Amino acid sequence: MFPITNIAGARKDELWSVREDLHVRFGDTVEFYLIDALLDSVAAEFDREGGIGAFRKVLIEREVVSQLKRGADLSHLYTDYSTAA
Repeated sequence: MFPITNIAGARKDELWSVREDLHVRFGDTVEFYLIDALLDSVAAEFDREGGIGAFRKVLIEREVVSQLKRGADLSHLYTDYSTAA
């Protein structure tokens, strides 16, 4: 499981519990940074529509789980700097 070492940062992250649940559920097959990037991307769409409340957390988690289960292409969520010239 991904440890949260910055408690102040965890308190600011409205989705910390969703993030931890996703790490536990999919961390064996998907890198944590990809789970985080997908969650942040989906949450950003909801945030544009008026903030993240308790009900929206459920919808955000549902969308992320759906994408992870169907093996969505996550390559657009990160940049591989190891191959950069």
